[in-house]
Amino acid sequence: AADDTITVKDKNSTTLCTTAVFNLGTTASYTCGFATNPLVIGSNSTEYVDVYVDTTELSAQGNTIQISLSDSSANNFKWGINGAGAFATGDINFRGTLNGGSLVKP
Repeated sequence: AADDTITVKDKNSTTLCTTAVFNLGTTASYTCGFATNPLVIGSNSTEYVDVYVDTTELSAQGNTIQISLSDSSANNFKWGINGAGAFATGDINFRGTLNGGSLVKP
């Protein structure tokens, strides 16, 4: 099976991260490090992200894709205030792992 591209964009369609070497048939996970553009969430505001992926490799009944925010490491969520600091609190903010809805091949 060929590699697929995953792209994560913010509500303004700015690409936050992308990879072209993800294979839905063999790759278990992808970590978006926001290296292309940081995800900036202002005080008292909300941010949405869209995840784009070609799911044609979900060929067998029961194949699933799901987006998760993992609490396995504090480094999974780092933040600062006014551009200063790198506080790592993923194990607290995502306690219990946050899962989005699943897309399942019927």
